[in-house]
Amino acid sequence: MYMNLLSIVTFQVPTREILVSDFDQTFYSKFFLKNVEKIKEFVQQGNIFIIATGRNYTQLMSHLSVPVSFYICDDGALIYDFYGNLIYKNELEKEMAEKIYHELSESKHTYDTWYDDGIDYTVDIGNFAVKIISKPKDYDKCEKLLQKLLKKYPMVHGYLSENWVNITNKSATKGNAIEYLTKEYVMDENQIYTIGDNVNDLSMFEKYHSFALEDGISIAKEKAKYVVKDFCEVFEHMDKED
Repeated sequence: MYMNLLSIVTFQVPTREILVSDFDQTFYSKFFLKNVEKIKEFVQQGNIFIIATGRNYTQLMSHLSVPVSFYICDDGALIYDFYGNLIYKNELEKEMAEKIYHELSESKHTYDTWYDDGIDYTVDIGNFAVKIISKPKDYDKCEKLLQKLLKKYPMVHGYLSENWVNITNKSATKGNAIEYLTKEYVMDENQIYTIGDNVNDLSMFEKYHSFALEDGISIAKEKAKYVVKDFCEVFEHMDKED
């Protein structure tokens, strides 16, 4: 059943609807089991489900067991297909990544600084890194440090999540990753629905039908077209628009 779904995408046959969801606190929430059942039903009806997350692929797959056609990981820096094949990569320039890594690891406002290559967290950049993460000791001081880094390195994008400083290439966003998929697999932009709760979801809201969770941050609720109480409420709005 789910393998046939991928063949639909591969041969570029239009589908009814495409839902792109953030993972943590959106799909992976206290309603997780209910959300899983709803997505299984959604996919069985011939629709496409895509996860867009700040997690890397290894972290994501350790918690996920639903039919997903594409995995947008590391805030849009990497995209994997149904089989786990890497189909898109937006890596950090190596020398610049090393400089940012050292500034974060040597700062008194952060700890546990890592390179993220999409599979592992490491202190060795190796062949490439798509993301640099670091834990904040003091959130306000870390925000100032982040803004300083963004000004110093204008080719990167960064934000503070609940537990991490996150830095990727400026063009590595969830929204750009969705756009890549629409072009490569001839998806109808009018059929794309997105849902999230945080600052790294805003790029998804700019171009596509958008939903923010009522427990999400203020700016997410301001930018989204609809605010919903939980993941499953999205389907009620989608049904009304059919």
